Amino acid sequence: MTQKLTDTMFTGTLASSKLTGALGSNDGSALTGVGGSGATISASDPTISTNPSGGVGTLWTNSTTGNLYCCTVATAGANVWVNIGSGFGHAHDTSTFQGEIAGFTSSGHTEIANYSKTHRISLINEGTSNEHGTVTVGRYGPAGQSSSTHGYASGGYASSTTSNIIDRFAFATSSDSTDHGDINVGRAHGAGHSSSTHGFVSGGYPPDRNHIDKFAFSSNTTSASHGTLTLARQNDNGGTSSTTHGFNAGGNTSFGAGPRVRIIDKFTFASIVATSDHGDLNSDRTFTNAVSSYTDGYCCSGNTSESNNFGGTAAIDKYSFASANTVSGHGDLAQARWQGVGLSGTTHGLVVAGSAYPTLGESNLRLTQSDRFSYASNTTATVFGDIHKGVNIAAGSQY
Repeated sequence: MTQKLTDTMFTGTLASSKLTGALGSNDGSALTGVGGSGATISASDPTISTNPSGGVGTLWTNSTTGNLYCCTVATAGANVWVNIGSGFGHAHDTSTFQGEIAGFTSSGHTEIANYSKTHRISLINEGTSNEHGTVTVGRYGPAGQSSSTHGYASGGYASSTTSNIIDRFAFATSSDSTDHGDINVGRAHGAGHSSSTHGFVSGGYPPDRNHIDKFAFSSNTTSASHGTLTLARQNDNGGTSSTTHGFNAGGNTSFGAGPRVRIIDKFTFASIVATSDHGDLNSDRTFTNAVSSYTDGYCCSGNTSESNNFGGTAAIDKYSFASANTVSGHGDLAQARWQGVGLSGTTHGLVVAGSAYPTLGESNLRLTQSDRFSYASNTTATVFGDIHKGVNIAAGSQY
């Protein structure tokens, strides 16, 4: 005899082996144990503040777009939801400078020529970078900026002349860069900074410059002047960003070889006001690699000698965005280097590629190695994969 079950008759767990035929139409919201640590169906995407009760492995389906996400990091308010379909379009916080998914290097210089490619490297999983597109003009020494959806590379050297071009590329899909207007004047080796709405370039060459340029992420126009630094400098690449201010650390006061500096400058994103001295690094250095956490700036490695042929350091200096004169040592990179790219994650910083002179008199060695260090602890960084081609003096951005 066939018996029809009702809600009052069934109170326990029904083994799947006892079910035959097709199940009726259901929304699936009450199902448990279906892949990973449970599944949620919603008309919208998860966000970093979507805290899954099932932890890592929890699945989330967007019933509007059909995209499927998996939680790979379960930290309250800072969860990572990875799109396991296309591999792009992960859920991330769009209000901050730090990246949760991937970092990017744009242009730079190889052993033979200016480089014309953008590369994508995971901030989560160790591995080798992937080519992400082509820049409008191959050049080295551009400054990098990040909006919530796009990366930017501003200025640099193209052949023997400085460029004023701002390149723009999408984070979510592999695509070539487009021209996004110009900085005020062609210059290279400046520091890049980003607010939620604008990109900034401070310092640069030639000649020795103390200018700060500001451009909108939303429109393709020439940048506007945004004040000056306390000290003209270039070759620093030490640009960090809080939610309200930009910081420029290190550099040198003349092109190439010459005195290195340790001054940290601070300027506000909101208005043109006098830049302030925010303290000093632990050592004079140039061609540093800058990383930003939510609360602190990190000045990683760099060249400490007045000669460009040697003097690379592995030291990481940490300074508070909120308080001046707070510089402290924060461990070392796994590889001493300079002219690399700093990438800012939510919990860790990466320093990618760059230059190394193993001993005095040897040729410049362009690195492929990526080093990763924790914001929370003062320890030596660990090797975290490679960029697939040795490159230096490139722009960095992240999302």
